[in-house]
Amino acid sequence: MAISSPTDKSNLQVIRINPSKQLPTKDADALKLFIGQIPKHFDESEIRPIFDKYGEIYEIVILKDRATGVSRGCAFCTYCRRESALNAQRDLHEKKILPGMHFPLQVKPADSETRPEILLD
Repeated sequence: MAISSPTDKSNLQVIRINPSKQLPTKDADALKLFIGQIPKHFDESEIRPIFDKYGEIYEIVILKDRATGVSRGCAFCTYCRRESALNAQRDLHEKKILPGMHFPLQVKPADSETRPEILLD
């Protein structure tokens, strides 16, 4: 597990999770998804199974408050293949409510992804 600091000096701690410690290969057009409405007590072992079934995951990043270490209730998931990310978005966005949450998961292309064709209605 590697810990890196955000460049904007915010109060966030980014924890990158990959159990093998070696990142798999991803396609040039791979897609990073923002995932919102995750219970704050969830860790990688609870997030990964939800997204694993759509394809090989390149990286999962859970955002945590730097001062408290508490999850911010969101994460990023990058798949090795673009199609896997689009399928996860199609099946999960606004459709699945995780235990203890009142609202469904938000699964959208991350702000860094600017390709308009990836957005779903």
